[in-house]
Amino acid sequence: MTFSPDATRNLLVACLRHKTEHAWGDLEYFEFGGDQDPLDRPLVELPEDYQSIDDGLSFFIRNCPANSTSMLIGREFYLRAGGCNKALVSPDQMLFLRLFRTGPGVHLKGAVGLLPDAAPGRLSSQKGRSRYESVLALYTLMTEPPGISRQHQAEAYRRAVARAYRFDRRNHGKSVSGHLWRYLESKLIVPSRPERRVYAALGAFTDDGSTERPENWKPAAIRKAS
Repeated sequence: MTFSPDATRNLLVACLRHKTEHAWGDLEYFEFGGDQDPLDRPLVELPEDYQSIDDGLSFFIRNCPANSTSMLIGREFYLRAGGCNKALVSPDQMLFLRLFRTGPGVHLKGAVGLLPDAAPGRLSSQKGRSRYESVLALYTLMTEPPGISRQHQAEAYRRAVARAYRFDRRNHGKSVSGHLWRYLESKLIVPSRPERRVYAALGAFTDDGSTERPENWKPAAIRKAS
């Protein structure tokens, strides 16, 4: 992963123009192992196309279309938001959630991060593990201080149980399961403790249905501590 030419300047301009302390841009993919160096390209001025997002928390609860490669964050704002979470293998979604829990940001509509289209062993290719991480990020958001609104709790709950049900059905061939009942329930009500349903949803992504992460899925820092 790397930056497109002039990415930092373009992100900084976006922050200054919208008076925000963090900005992110889009991702562009290149052929992994190809003949062309991804940085061997002419400097292209990104269009002045920005989107100021106040409720980025809802946006990144639904999906995480970017990663930490394509963002610029003020140091003090990063620390105030809580930074990255070392309990997660991938910092990306959790970092976006913490940033937007703290304040608004701006989206620069242009390629900022350059990623290979495929690479051996990358987390995104490990479907169960990457989905587990995304739901674990939502569970962490719901349970860590300073907390989030009831609306955002409901959004995180619905997103988590829907993702669990669909993954379980497609990958484990289960048409009827606890994940189905939680998904149907989410269409009707939001329980008083939705984070419990989100934690239960983690079991959809492990081979044995356990909500606990397999040891080899844990970050190295946590494996060493245990």
